[in-house]
Amino acid sequence: MAQEKVHTLGLKNRTKLIQGTINDLPATETTFDAVSCILVLQFIEGYEQKRALIKQIRKRVSTGTPFVLVTAYGDRNSNELQQRIEIWKSFFLDNGFDQTKVNGMGKTIMNLSFTPEDQLIVLLEEAGFTNVTRFYSTGLFGGWMCEAD
Repeated sequence: MAQEKVHTLGLKNRTKLIQGTINDLPATETTFDAVSCILVLQFIEGYEQKRALIKQIRKRVSTGTPFVLVTAYGDRNSNELQQRIEIWKSFFLDNGFDQTKVNGMGKTIMNLSFTPEDQLIVLLEEAGFTNVTRFYSTGLFGGWMCEAD
């Protein structure tokens, strides 16, 4: 899909698509003007692995570069997250989804690696990002914007 979009928009000469992780990017002194990490962090289990990813992102941008992070968030052991999950399930049930399907989707959601918001902010700040601001939230996902310090 990405290749098709690049072709359609006439960006082939300005774009290089790389399938892989941030570690698969070629070593270069080029920095990026903006960066995002959208719906990725919740698939990374450990705090240290999340920290390593965000630090790698920071290494590839210059001071002042905007960064947008969108991920599942919350404290897995909190009543607050459990309530948000129940509201999320209710949305699908109220819109005609089958209970069995919703339960299956709920199991999938519970396999995500939720990170409490305060830990996300610490991760970003430790990596060298400042002015961290949540700009978006839904029942289970949130978005933060910040800039490289």
